Amino acid sequence: MTPYEEIESLADLLPDEGEKVTISRQHGELIVEATTAQKQQFDQAIVQERLLIAKQRVAEETLLGHLIEANERLQSYSLKSFLFTVITAYASCLLVNYYSNFSTFTWAVDIGIALFFLAGYLLNERSELKKRFVYQVCPPLDKVLMERNIDKYQLLGIMKSHADLTPLARAISRWTR
Repeated sequence: MTPYEEIESLADLLPDEGEKVTISRQHGELIVEATTAQKQQFDQAIVQERLLIAKQRVAEETLLGHLIEANERLQSYSLKSFLFTVITAYASCLLVNYYSNFSTFTWAVDIGIALFFLAGYLLNERSELKKRFVYQVCPPLDKVLMERNIDKYQLLGIMKSHADLTPLARAISRWTR
């Protein structure tokens, strides 16, 4: 007898419509077992757990979206100030070179000017970054974290697996209590 014929011969052993059975092979013979209510509850629990995992995954993706938005907000202004610093330093070097008739000593002054503007840029950028974080990034992020009941350390743990969120993670660890 082929396996299909064996299953067909077991068809008359099937319970009424709506009930479940399990067909298994033990020692070469097919065995039909009615599914108990306990197993049905177990199956329902598995389905509910899968739905819960799917909902959590969506919630994690939503949280990740909020974190990416906060990270972008934190980094959005730095390019403008950097370009302003470079252009100002370049213009200052041009003025020094123009008024000193392009002497050899002027190149040393140009390096000093560039370092001065670089130091000023770094100090200004750090303070602006902190202001942006405290006043523009923290309030919406705090709201999302309160809704999800996530504390700072859980958030840092979540962000650890996403390398692109490193600037935001640094800001959170530096400027929050």
